Amino acid sequence: MRKNFVRLKFASSSDLAGSESDKLLYQLQSALELRGITNVKLSWTNPPQREVKQDVIEEVSQTFYFIKHILGNVAIGKNATQSPTHLAWEAEKAIDGIKNDRTKCSSTGYGNNSFWRLDLLNIYRVYTVVVTNRIDCCSEHLNGAEIRVGNSLKNNGNDNPKCAVISSIPAGVSYFYLCVGMVGRYVNLVIPGVMKVLTLCEVEVYGTEFMLSRTFIKVKLHSSANLTDPVTRDKLLEELKSALKIPDVNLSWIRPPVETFTKDAGRQSL
Repeated sequence: MRKNFVRLKFASSSDLAGSESDKLLYQLQSALELRGITNVKLSWTNPPQREVKQDVIEEVSQTFYFIKHILGNVAIGKNATQSPTHLAWEAEKAIDGIKNDRTKCSSTGYGNNSFWRLDLLNIYRVYTVVVTNRIDCCSEHLNGAEIRVGNSLKNNGNDNPKCAVISSIPAGVSYFYLCVGMVGRYVNLVIPGVMKVLTLCEVEVYGTEFMLSRTFIKVKLHSSANLTDPVTRDKLLEELKSALKIPDVNLSWIRPPVETFTKDAGRQSL
């Protein structure tokens, strides 16, 4: 039976470099079969690849250069943890600054929703996360990992807002992911699923410390108690703070209370 081959060129806004390519072929094949065309077989001549315009590449490169050289890697010297840990492949090895030594990588053991978490010890605006894959083997052990940034430790921080999903990174290569100023203390990488392994050779985080806005309010206090006594006035501040039930309020004396006397009220602390 004679066969005819036809080549088609696709331009799509979808990421056809991943599993979406097979999904698209299936949809096209199904559409043909619905029209009674059943003797056609669709396949990719070459695996689809992302086509990025040169001006976009240059813009992204310039943005990353600025972020890397102006902001600096804030992950260095911070705290890292993971679950579960595999032998001596501790979480801290992913923030030691060494990218090309397989013995300096982190790795979880097999687990459900295996994750790695970085504690920045303060709240940051995170602009870019750079992930370097292991150089010798097992490059697939970060495929599908989600990068999450936020302040919550609920579900070990794995429920924080999502910055990006790592489809794959070649062995020994570094990819960077733009988080466009997401705010958080914790940076998580987690692979959802059962019996997963997460391997990282280096994680770099570029951002700036997040400055919380502060509001100062002056309050004048009159009391019949002797507030010149340090114990009494500290106890009063604690009682006021407890009554407010607002966790991010700090109460302090602008100056130590002094004792005054009025003709009508008698002794007062002011």
